[in-house]
Amino acid sequence: MAPESRARPEPRPTRPLLSARGIDVAVAGRMLVHGFDLQLGGGETLAILGCNGSGKSTLLHVLAGLRSPGAGRVEQCGCPYAEEEKRAAPRLSGLLMQKKGEAFPAP
Repeated sequence: MAPESRARPEPRPTRPLLSARGIDVAVAGRMLVHGFDLQLGGGETLAILGCNGSGKSTLLHVLAGLRSPGAGRVEQCGCPYAEEEKRAAPRLSGLLMQKKGEAFPAP
């Protein structure tokens, strides 16, 4: 008897959990990030390395939807942040800053 042949179902294309296309980030007229593209799926990890003041935290704020990019768009599960309700994005992602500092500390 020949073994039974079963066709495996084709994997469904999935949308990235987080994607960025053509992101530009500038602070005080200084371009920190230009043309940044990213696709991050479930179970993947992202590391951002760079010198102090190079824009790592600012880029993370853009990717988390806390700051708008100068150009480009960020999507979570295929939906642009601008089109999501305000509370939808934090249900799927989070940003934990290393240190909480005050921009203008009181003397």
